[in-house]
Parts: sequence; C-alpha cells; structure tokens
Amino acid sequence: MPKSIQEQILDTNNYTTIDDNTKVATFEYEGKKLLVSHSLKRAKKDKFEREKGIEKLRIKLSKEKSVKTHLSNQGYKKYLQLQENNSNQTDDKSKNTKQCDLTIVLNEKKIEEDAQWDGLKGIITNNSELTDKELLQQYANLWQVEESFRITKHDLKVRPIYHYKEERIKAHLAISFMAYTLVRHLEYRVRLQYKKLSPQRIRTTLLGVQESILYDTKHDRKFALPSDISLDAEKIYRLMGVKINKIPYKV
Repeated sequence: MPKSIQEQILDTNNYTTIDDNTKVATFEYEGKKLLVSHSLKRAKKDKFEREKGIEKLRIKLSKEKSVKTHLSNQGYKKYLQLQENNSNQTDDKSKNTKQCDLTIVLNEKKIEEDAQWDGLKGIITNNSELTDKELLQQYANLWQVEESFRITKHDLKVRPIYHYKEERIKAHLAISFMAYTLVRHLEYRVRLQYKKLSPQRIRTTLLGVQESILYDTKHDRKFALPSDISLDAEKIYRLMGVKINKIPYKV
C-alpha cells in the first residue's frame, strides 16, 4: 500500500476502542473500505513468534559463520543482512588493492519496523451497512465457510461430477446439498446432546459400525454378526433414536 496509508494505519490516534482487547480504524482504499483492527492478544502472539524466530537465528549465526548458508529471504531470515568489513587495504603508486570480507548480521532496523505492525490486521470490503464490530465477527466466521467447502469436497465427494445433462447436474448438487444439511444437523445434535465432534470424526466413527452376514446354506438362513461399537458411535445412535444390535440376530 502507499506510504501515506501505511502512516495512517500506524498512527494510534486514528483508532477507536471496541473492547478491552480490540481497537479499529477505517480508511478509504481504492474506492472500498479498509477496516484495520488492532488486537492485544494478536500483538502478544506476533511479538512472541518473532522473538522466538530471531532467537533461533542468533543461535544459528553463532554456530555457522558461512554467509552462503544464510542467503535466503525465507521466514525470519528476512531480518538478516550482509555487512562489509574492510580488513586490509594497500595503496602505492602503481597498485591499489582492497580486500573486503562479508559477514551476515541481524538487521535491527528491520526488526523495529516490523514490530510496529504487531497485532494489526486489515480487511477490505465494499459493505457499507455492517458496523465495524459486525464486519470483524463476519470475518471471524469465514473458517466455517472454508470448513463447509472441505466437507462437501472430501467427505461428501461432491466432485467430480460424471453428468452431462443440466438437470442431472442440478440433481447431483441438490442431493449433495441435502447431504451436507443433514451432516450439519447431525453435528449440531451431537454437540448439543453429547459433545463436540467434527463431521469427519462423526463419519469415521459411524463407518466403524459394521455387521458380518453369515449364511447357513443347509437351512437357507442368514444371521447378522455385529462388530464392536465404540462409545461415540453408541451415543450417536441413541441420541438419533436408531436401534443398536450388539448380539447376533436372524436376518
């Protein structure tokens, strides 16, 4: 972003307090609203992680002096810089020789500049109806949207779609959405009446409930031999009102 906006973001006078942990400021950026929040918890976390990374760099620098091993901008190595040391210099009428050694050191100025951004997080939006607090709450709920995509993609396997006609594709998506709705309802019921279990955990738990079919060819009869059932699976069956068979029975 332009330096002018960066300076406004770093100016603490532009912020108003929402609660004991959070302050917010709003700016105009490319015709949209830029909402910047400062969280004391986030600032503490950012500072801790940076100092932890820098301490690792200090230890590595004390052990390994080779410049080549540190030449990277990855992670906290961005705080490293090359420093030129003039160790030997010879001057005469016919020759001027200058020998230079390079050492790698911590860029303390870069560390101080980055520290100013501890706890800051920006959101760009075109929504002018929600309050700043509501925008932050909506942004905090994005993980649920991402989790929903993950459930439909991996657990329900909504893709790939092997249909070509429009009505069949729509039917496939409708069935997938209904399955997703049932999964979320089941997750809610389990959390409300038992404990918090992720949709993937519920699915894995229920897939573990199996029965073996034994066929008596002499008398033309079939018997079901239930497998052991876990406590979580038993609880899910009971709260949903589904009968549990723990002993063999005739099919």
